[in-house]
Amino acid sequence: MATDSERQNKDIYISEDCKITGTIEATGNLNIDGKVQGTINIKGDLVIGKGGKVAAEILADNVQVYGEVRGNINATNMLDITSSGMVYGDIKMNLLKIEQGGRFVGASAELNQNEITETETDKETNDVPENLKSQFIPKIYNRLVK
Repeated sequence: MATDSERQNKDIYISEDCKITGTIEATGNLNIDGKVQGTINIKGDLVIGKGGKVAAEILADNVQVYGEVRGNINATNMLDITSSGMVYGDIKMNLLKIEQGGRFVGASAELNQNEITETETDKETNDVPENLKSQFIPKIYNRLVK
């Protein structure tokens, strides 16, 4: 397993003009300012920047959301939804921080360390239930799916 100093040397950046579909598995830290759809499995920290749009099942040590996530998040340590962050999906983590203005629509649970070892890839990640679209996010949803 990589040490903290080894992880710092393995940072990955997905720029705003980049779109990735598929599975991302890595050791190190991942910063996303572009679009990712699929599965993200990171042994390190994940940051979704303000321009980042992610439709994926996520497993990471720590997750910090400035942009948008549609899908389930499993953070083995901390999930931080910032004031500009939006999460539409179920979350499991040990520590949760939601800043004023941050949005979260879904179910939350404390992560059982024995329960999660990889992402749950068989669930649909980019569909929001109709009742949630009409009740909570009509303007945002319509703007994002165009």
